[in-house]
Amino acid sequence: MRPRRYSRDFGRLSLIAKGSKRRRRGTGQTIDLFQLIEVVFIERTGSGLQLLTESSLLDDFAGLRRDLRRGYAAFFVAELLGTLTEENDPNAALFELTHRTLTMLCETDRPNVVLHTFEIRLLTLIGLLPRLDACAWCGGNLGTEEEVAFAAGAGGTICRKCTGSVPDMIYVSRGALTVLNKLAGTAPIKVERLRISGTIAKDVRKMLARLWMHTMGREPHMLKYLR
Repeated sequence: MRPRRYSRDFGRLSLIAKGSKRRRRGTGQTIDLFQLIEVVFIERTGSGLQLLTESSLLDDFAGLRRDLRRGYAAFFVAELLGTLTEENDPNAALFELTHRTLTMLCETDRPNVVLHTFEIRLLTLIGLLPRLDACAWCGGNLGTEEEVAFAAGAGGTICRKCTGSVPDMIYVSRGALTVLNKLAGTAPIKVERLRISGTIAKDVRKMLARLWMHTMGREPHMLKYLR
């Protein structure tokens, strides 16, 4: 078996398990989707596969298996993590963000808020957060209109005077920008206090979908299950 894991100390790893010892805490298998495990492995030079020798289950995120919406959100997290990270490129902050996201998804009845927080903070950590407070094209003020132009390819929001110069724009509500700016902050998000619904929810998802399309060159496979 060749599971791919994202680790705190080594980044993304491809492991091959051959007769590995499996220590257990509680029940469940130690090599499966959406599990927090402690592993011992042997680095094999010249090979992309590291030899897993021992593993210990710490958390199986059981809540993800009890609710379809939570499960889809977790698969989306895994798709983004697998696509936008490189082998053996550690990022402890991204590991902690992912761990916190999966833990929160197990408990929340608002997986969309948790997922959007992960998305926007992932963009921050990989240096691709768009500009949302001014025009990404000229740096000017966005004005006071209720709808604001947004272009992923141009790097973010676009002011009225620059809209004729920027291709492939969409228009979103100012409320959607407020939500994304809040999620991009460093303070912990109180999920139970933040509600995203109606037009704002559609605009937030539309903006993030455009960003992933631009960043990945395609629409994420799991996105269709989240709409």
